[in-house]
Amino acid sequence: REEQARSEERLRALFVASDADGNGNLDFQEFHDMVKHINSTKTHRELLRMYGEMTLNRMVDSNTFVRVCRKFKFFTLELGPSIKRQDNSAAEVFELLTTEWAKIEDVIHELLVVLEGSAMGKRL
Repeated sequence: REEQARSEERLRALFVASDADGNGNLDFQEFHDMVKHINSTKTHRELLRMYGEMTLNRMVDSNTFVRVCRKFKFFTLELGPSIKRQDNSAAEVFELLTTEWAKIEDVIHELLVVLEGSAMGKRL
């Protein structure tokens, strides 16, 4: 259960990092760029099937992304009968997200300091 929750958290982080325009919807170009960036081992056909299933509801939000990625065993940690197996790309993506977060963490902190005392800052 804990591994499943961590896997879901990582998938959500991957979604947020891949949603380049920040609109909460992963369009095909964003999906394509994400797959290319993480060097997925899935075939082109599998990736098209995944994205096709994601777009059945027209919007690819984070919940849809996580559900379909888990179904297709894309970037997940799986628990087997006696072993754990980790997708090779998972470690690379997690490292990338950690690096990218480190780059923007100071900027976010500075923005929070600037917003402190404002109406927006109080909501954050």
